[in-house]
Amino acid sequence: MSNSRQDQHRQAATHKPRLKRGSSGWIISSLDDVQPGDRIEWKATGTDIVIWFPPDKDPLGIGQRRVRKGKTFVKRVPQNLRKRGVFPYSVFCYETGEMASSNSSPYIRVR
Repeated sequence: MSNSRQDQHRQAATHKPRLKRGSSGWIISSLDDVQPGDRIEWKATGTDIVIWFPPDKDPLGIGQRRVRKGKTFVKRVPQNLRKRGVFPYSVFCYETGEMASSNSSPYIRVR
């Protein structure tokens, strides 16, 4: 079975980047195994956040989105996404006025 045919029969997954308060500020996890059709849920736990993707590397068409403390923002990866790869993004945390960190910039890897 071809990869595109396998993708059509795969059950869509839900990915939830974890945002947590660390000793040196807010930390967010990256997502490594995202596929077209999957859902991504960002939850603003403990602070209002802004999710931002660079205009030329925004697989979800988010641009910039503010999420209020305690709320969740959900976006589905388009089934017809043509470009696959690694998409870095940023999360600004209003509580501290700083960006959330990861091992590097947080990213979504679409396979």
